[in-house]
Amino acid sequence: MSRPYLMIRDPEIIRKILIKDFPYFVNHGMQIFPDLDPVNQHVFNIDDERWKGVRQKMAPIFTPQKLKMMWPLMLECRDALGKYLDQLIETRDQIEIREVMSKFALDVIGTCGFGLECDAIQNEDSELRRVVSGGTATQDSNRPAVRSFLRSTGLPLIRLLRLKRIPETVDDFFLGLVRGAADAPAHETANRTDIVQHLVNAQRQEQQAL
Repeated sequence: MSRPYLMIRDPEIIRKILIKDFPYFVNHGMQIFPDLDPVNQHVFNIDDERWKGVRQKMAPIFTPQKLKMMWPLMLECRDALGKYLDQLIETRDQIEIREVMSKFALDVIGTCGFGLECDAIQNEDSELRRVVSGGTATQDSNRPAVRSFLRSTGLPLIRLLRLKRIPETVDDFFLGLVRGAADAPAHETANRTDIVQHLVNAQRQEQQAL
């Protein structure tokens, strides 16, 4: 049987849940298997003590000071977007703005999130674009619906059938980025200000404190 859910609509109650009483509402009911979907083991999906530990480690990364350090990276992406739009205006009568902004979003995510010089705006063969678009294109369109059905009925077949949320190629790509940042010598990444590098630095500081 499907589990009942409560939808909160009162703004004051929503504010209390999201701010004042947020530590009491840490679970989101997402059934995630670490061995099957490692990339999905993030703060929005994990529960209980794991969530509290990860949130505690991530909170210092999103302070105003740390976010300001990423601002120059965003400006670089903005400048690249401006040049790309100038080129399109000169050569085309119409511009597919959704495609353009999708490229811009990937550029910002790759640069600020993972420290990549991906040039997703100009470079049609950007590795980040190929991985993300390829993973989306190759994923079975019926798979999310199947997973949702199995989760709602409580059947333990997701692991048995190995119904991954994220394609293997996407998993491998992003895990490789994180491992690469973690394995890189500290002096080579001293000037990086992306989110993954902040996480790696926090892990190194924690290990040094032990």
